[in-house]
Amino acid sequence: MVGIRAAFLVFSGLVLLATHVPSHAAEPAFKARAAGLASATLCSKAETVVTSFHILNSTKLVSVCEGPNQDYLVYRFGKHGNIELQYPESLDRSSWLQFEHFAYQKGEDFGGLGEAALKFDHWGTEYVIYQGWHPASGTADLFIGVTKPDGSKVAIKGDQATLLGGLQTLEFERGQDKAFDELRSLSDAAAADAEG
Repeated sequence: MVGIRAAFLVFSGLVLLATHVPSHAAEPAFKARAAGLASATLCSKAETVVTSFHILNSTKLVSVCEGPNQDYLVYRFGKHGNIELQYPESLDRSSWLQFEHFAYQKGEDFGGLGEAALKFDHWGTEYVIYQGWHPASGTADLFIGVTKPDGSKVAIKGDQATLLGGLQTLEFERGQDKAFDELRSLSDAAAADAEG
């Protein structure tokens, strides 16, 4: 029988009891396992799967998708044909500015351990998608932390066996830079119009 360990995780003021379950690989699946796994993601064919996984013991999916040419970043939750939450609703470069990203990885001297998270706030509810791994011990964490406006907190466990991609692969700064460049261009154009 495989042992399960428990640990307390603190992220963005959210204290969670997360179970560590053995991973089947030396590290999380950093790349999509196959290009044709449409049922494993809520991303469209034109989008790049940043990460996608099923909620543990559920048919619901969580997907973080990147638009073509890093035009946008989007979070989706639900089932095929019934997206319960898409954030943000507007799919443009400004979407990159509506997320916070954290990634940390240590090399082989530390067993290849790491963690990554993506955070956003929607109507006063904070969502944190968290992925952590420690290949040397064969453990991994995958969950969504939700902090509601009343301060109550919920951890929704992800099914590690269904994980595609990984938040650590997200070129977040590059996407944000493109969004800031577009905003600067719009601002410069508006200033030139005002002068002209």
